[in-house]
Amino acid sequence: MTYPFTQRAIAMVGAQGPEQSGYLRRLEAFFQSLVPCLDRHPEYVAAGLPERLAAPERAVYFSVSFPGDDGQIHTAPCCFIQYSTILGPARCALTFQPAPDASDLKWKALTLALENSLASLSMGGAAAGAAIAPTALSPRESMAFCQRFITALAPFLPVCAVLEGSVPRREQGYLRGQLNRLPRSSPPPLLAGRREMDKATGYGLCYFAQNALRKNGGPRLEGQAVAIGGHTGPAPWAGEKAFQLGATVTAISGSSGCLYAPAGLPLALLRDIGRDPAHPLSSYADRAAGIDFRPGGALWDGNADVYLLCDPAHPLDEPGARAVARGAAVFEGGENVCTPEAARLLREAGILYIPGIAAACGAAILRTAAREPGKRLRTGTERLLDTIWEEALRTPRQDLTAAAHIAAFEPIARAMVEQGI
Repeated sequence: MTYPFTQRAIAMVGAQGPEQSGYLRRLEAFFQSLVPCLDRHPEYVAAGLPERLAAPERAVYFSVSFPGDDGQIHTAPCCFIQYSTILGPARCALTFQPAPDASDLKWKALTLALENSLASLSMGGAAAGAAIAPTALSPRESMAFCQRFITALAPFLPVCAVLEGSVPRREQGYLRGQLNRLPRSSPPPLLAGRREMDKATGYGLCYFAQNALRKNGGPRLEGQAVAIGGHTGPAPWAGEKAFQLGATVTAISGSSGCLYAPAGLPLALLRDIGRDPAHPLSSYADRAAGIDFRPGGALWDGNADVYLLCDPAHPLDEPGARAVARGAAVFEGGENVCTPEAARLLREAGILYIPGIAAACGAAILRTAAREPGKRLRTGTERLLDTIWEEALRTPRQDLTAAAHIAAFEPIARAMVEQGI
């Protein structure tokens, strides 16, 4: 059943352009999961909160032109999207890729706001992207682009406290240098290191899986066969921490195929993958006995007990969801790592499934305190999981996805009601 407030919010966003289809599907599923909360709080519906949350506070499309080594002028389309800064300044995710999807950027910005709320971090969410491939640029071209990009983005940065995301190390340096040169009336946003963020997300994902498995009455990660979706970003860190917690990492996927090791991948190999994510995954097949690389292989072919999904470039789809829903536990290590249809199938199957809004918020948890990051991650994931488990008792079928969404939505909703229109 689709509720009237969902229809109004979806219609409003859909009227903004046909390119919103991916965002609309995820937004509709998100609003449907909020129904138990909105039934308890009709004042949220009366105040138009779903419609107000569905649309970004700000969406700006611009372009950046820069000189190329070939003597030509190159132009990259860019955009900045800001969501729900009602709790505080935003964490802004940066992404440079050949064809960024505005629909994905919208969902990323909204997801960051919800992650922060769930982790009790008083920050909103934003995302900025450029249609460019950094690896295709020379150092001179990259520097010219980054300097012009951050200068064009500067008028919107006062609402951002942190810039983070999947920006290569070289580009991070150029962005940081230009940030320091810009005239400003307030301190510049912190440009967070990609490695720090990925490590916090990957480690936090494993702590979350460990605690969720225990709460669900099953075994912990120790002795479990774990498959890692992706080999960049937080994925290798998740593999390393899973190994340290006693799991056997039996598979890790990449863009060209999957690495299988029924007896488990060695810790040294997992660390090598993390140190050089650009290295082809196939080259690790001969590093140790019992490792097999299959071009085009699927992650679920390894029959793992636990799946830690971290690769938005190759999300889990419906066939994959049917395969892993035969008793395995699934944890999302990022946004867009499961299609909406796959997420629906996992929830209907009744397996232990935690969406990325909760399982991937290790970086948000870490930002709530600078001291003792390891301890903060462990205690923060425990506290967060307790909140979700308690909320799930008030949802039909004890739906953990709905519980995570409701627990993230309520602090924002209360602030929106308190602060008025």
